[in-house]
Amino acid sequence: MEDVFKLILSRLESLDNGQRVLQDGMKALQDGQKELFGGQKELFGGQKALSERQTSLEEGQQALVVGQKAIWEKLTEHDGVLGTLLERASNAETHLGNIEVHLGNVENRLETVENNQARLEMRMENEVIDKVRALFDDREVQNIRFDKLENQLEALSIDLSFLVTRVIRLEQVAK
Repeated sequence: MEDVFKLILSRLESLDNGQRVLQDGMKALQDGQKELFGGQKELFGGQKALSERQTSLEEGQQALVVGQKAIWEKLTEHDGVLGTLLERASNAETHLGNIEVHLGNVENRLETVENNQARLEMRMENEVIDKVRALFDDREVQNIRFDKLENQLEALSIDLSFLVTRVIRLEQVAK
């Protein structure tokens, strides 16, 4: 009988340890989710910075266009410096072309970041849902096992009470 109680106690301890492991796993999952959310915030910050840089580049481009117009006005006024101004205008156009290329690269990178962010969000959502579902399924299995153990313990308690009562009666009869 004592072996049965030891076995039950051992199984209960094993269940308790299993619950602790599940809780540790859940905490690790929550910590991982917090890290992913932190990474997502960083991505949003980087996206905002890229957007600000793009706006700055567009403003710079507009300033260059305005500058070109001013140069053309001065060219008509000063024929002597026409060659120099044309060269500077050519350089400005080249620089503007480079800015447009860089702006295109920034737009491509921004689109890549947005696509990667969407994939990351989808992957995070799928992984979290699967892991939570698995945890709930395991919890249900543990609850079923625990209920069975409670029923067995209750049956053993009833049998033990019956045996104690019978021993007392037998002792009284023996006296």
